[in-house]
Amino acid sequence: MPDARRVYTTFEQPDLKAPFTFRVTAPSHWKVVSNAATPDPREIADGTSVWEFPETRPMSTYITALVAGEYHEVLDTYRGKHGDIPLGHYCRQSLVQHMDVEELVKLTRQGFEFFEELFDYPYPFGKYDQLYVPEYNMGAMENAGCVTLRDEYLPAAARTARSTSSAPRSSSTRWRTCGSATS
Repeated sequence: MPDARRVYTTFEQPDLKAPFTFRVTAPSHWKVVSNAATPDPREIADGTSVWEFPETRPMSTYITALVAGEYHEVLDTYRGKHGDIPLGHYCRQSLVQHMDVEELVKLTRQGFEFFEELFDYPYPFGKYDQLYVPEYNMGAMENAGCVTLRDEYLPAAARTARSTSSAPRSSSTRWRTCGSATS
């Protein structure tokens, strides 16, 4: 919750909700993800683009998420009894070979199937992204439609690769999130 205050005034009261619209300017080769559906970027200058996200559903300020960086993206779709849900999986480039997308998609689909059967209620956020975030200090964060997880949630081989990597970890290649509360 405290990180959202770095971006805007927050009301940390679950019954106070508002829709959000994010407009992000970043390097064109970056991936930019938020709680809302990810728009196609529009180039505005040499090597710079803007992502104009659609308005979110009303949500508490402390579960908003905005993530950007040079990350690998794998997209899929869950087809359930309430319709299709776009799925996104993201990791840093140095972990691509260790990201077991087949297993991650399988587990995500099983989770959606379980909750659809248990609650018979459609997933309300339109899409579901999972971002494997380097050095994320909170372990995991279930922001609506945009879940952030530490690298430790990837297979053991990926953690080994990360700990032995000699590549520098600059702030320009890390994900940043704005929200940090359980939804």
